[in-house]
Amino acid sequence: MEPIKALLKSHFIYKDKDRDLYYEIYDNYNDFRGFLQNKLGFQLLIRNDFTRLEKIPSDTDEFMGIESFNSVEEYIMLMLLLVFLEDKAKDEQFLLTDIVEFIEGNGILPVDITKQKTRRQICHMLNFADEACLLQLCGGNIEKYINDENTQVLYDNTGLSKYFMRRLPVEFNDCMNFEELDELIKSENSDKTTARRNAVYRNLLLKPAVYNKETELDEFEYIKNQRSVISNDFEKYLGWALHVQKDMAMLVPRSNEAVTDYFPSLGGINTAVLLFNLKIREMVEDGEWNPDKRGRIRIKKEEFIHVASILKKEKEQGFIQNLRKMSNECFANELLFEMKKFMMCETENEIIGDSAENSNQQDWIIILPAAAKIVGDFPKTFYRGDSKDE
Repeated sequence: MEPIKALLKSHFIYKDKDRDLYYEIYDNYNDFRGFLQNKLGFQLLIRNDFTRLEKIPSDTDEFMGIESFNSVEEYIMLMLLLVFLEDKAKDEQFLLTDIVEFIEGNGILPVDITKQKTRRQICHMLNFADEACLLQLCGGNIEKYINDENTQVLYDNTGLSKYFMRRLPVEFNDCMNFEELDELIKSENSDKTTARRNAVYRNLLLKPAVYNKETELDEFEYIKNQRSVISNDFEKYLGWALHVQKDMAMLVPRSNEAVTDYFPSLGGINTAVLLFNLKIREMVEDGEWNPDKRGRIRIKKEEFIHVASILKKEKEQGFIQNLRKMSNECFANELLFEMKKFMMCETENEIIGDSAENSNQQDWIIILPAAAKIVGDFPKTFYRGDSKDE
């Protein structure tokens, strides 16, 4: 189980950094190669100095991406770094200024390194590249660069950057937008049965929840029909349990397992989300909110903010200080962001009016079934003001 989890969590298993793990994967990969390649459809690369599992989602979602990045510019900088490294030999050393000068002179992304914001973006990008083993920090402190543009840092090229981007067996230069590229990637697998199986396993693995909705491959029907096989696979190779309800399926890791990004974590906002989810369940039981046939609740954003403000007033004694000080609207937006991240809700925008001059935008919140499944509350002693058993 552990070698598979390490491959799933890491961009590369670099032999120079973790020799024992590298050889554990090298010696045992035949035991789990079928699960990774046949069920998930992921390609496993094993080379003399690294192993890499090429993890491609079946479809993209808003929460996917590099968590440490806060802007589009950081992604562009990462792509430019990959171009920069193309001309570098393995183990060749270079300075931070070499990277910055290349980014400045590329003509694609206007940058101004006199601004702290730009230097912070470069720092975020290089920290990610170091963590992903695209390069290695040899000397200096990159964090100091944020406040001092004259800071110098030395890096070493690992030679792994050429394996970071996916290499497609098809040309995509003529794609006009992301949707066309997405369709091109999906068209690689012409076998519908294999594509369906891969989509189901990938979505269960990479998404917090899979919902019953109309899709070309009808993945949820596959989950219901193959529930036993799917459950046995994820239990055998990852030790995770498959939970399937009427309109939702999800994988649940063991309670003592620390996965990369999980809910609920120790973050203060997660406590508020658990309490808000309990509020949702209570409102459904009281008949105030009525789910549709697929377990979804559609409400106006103003109503979402109103219920969040009621929750904040009732339970803020148990919230962290930052949440207690927020306005009701800011608190509701924090809830919404975290719930969208874990696929507990989604948003819709509706234009209301008969002309451009008379139109208004109505924001809707669609609460999804996972919100009612994962709830929490403070112990009864909390409501008596006695914190001894909290």
